[in-house]
Amino acid sequence: MENTTLAGTLALVHPEIRTDPSAMQGQVGIITYADNRSDDVYLRFENGRESRYASDAVLILKNKADLLNDLKNNTHIQVADFKDLYKVGILQDRGRPADVVQALQIAANNPNIRDNALLAVSAVIGTSQERSVAR
Repeated sequence: MENTTLAGTLALVHPEIRTDPSAMQGQVGIITYADNRSDDVYLRFENGRESRYASDAVLILKNKADLLNDLKNNTHIQVADFKDLYKVGILQDRGRPADVVQALQIAANNPNIRDNALLAVSAVIGTSQERSVAR
């Protein structure tokens, strides 16, 4: 069964993916197709290239409400990390594609906030495997 609700969502290739034949680690693309039966997520990148990744290698922004709850409940966060999380929330709230790309890039560049700001597609479609293929 394919998950068409993710189609068109801006997503990030995990910056620490072990195998990436497309060499797009940490890059932002658009989800064109996600299939929970095969654990495949297809991303199209700005350069026109399309690549297939396992769903746990593709990250999307968490829901704004969850992000705000994490901000409120995380009392041991460093000031710089708090500011980055706050920026991600503000940019996500604006909702413009360029702002969402910037929010994804901020989260990609700060490993301390990745778990608070991003969610693996596998959590959305319910599968997880390690594989990716480029074309």
